[in-house]
Amino acid sequence: MICFEVYINGQKVCLAGVGDDGVLSVMATFIASSESQRTDFRVGGLIKVDAEIQQQVEWIDREVNVGDDITIKIVESENYDTPMNGRTQYLQCSFCRKKQEEVSKLIAGSNNYICNECVVSCSQVITEGANVGNISLFEAETNPSCSFCGKQFPEVEKIVGFEENRICNDCIDICQEIINADND
Repeated sequence: MICFEVYINGQKVCLAGVGDDGVLSVMATFIASSESQRTDFRVGGLIKVDAEIQQQVEWIDREVNVGDDITIKIVESENYDTPMNGRTQYLQCSFCRKKQEEVSKLIAGSNNYICNECVVSCSQVITEGANVGNISLFEAETNPSCSFCGKQFPEVEKIVGFEENRICNDCIDICQEIINADND
């Protein structure tokens, strides 16, 4: 498997890998404010445990200094170092936060998910115009985009949701077709 062999100032600090199904990343971040500044270095990733569970893992999360020499070597390896920490994430609806096993259907977008129950709620807001829970109708003047397809007004007629997660009438129609096909 592909792994990242990471060195700081000539010393190997980790061999990071995520197996055959995951995401591996390295990031250096410079943060400046009027009071301070620092540079952080992180090696982490996302490992798919099974169809419903992902684990966010981290090998390095530390401050680095001006002059530090960071080397990342891409290597093939049979195994990798155990991450220093990990956090399990369950696939869940981005609108109501219910886990996949708590709903009858969870539909994936590019960066988010919507459950069958929220599809019904969003459809109701699109049809009736009244808020349902935290889901409301966006006005064209706010220039929102659909979190699923990226379309904006006037490409779509309506967009509903809340600040972090939005879905257009076209994507709701597709979600309804998926749900109905599974019920047939």
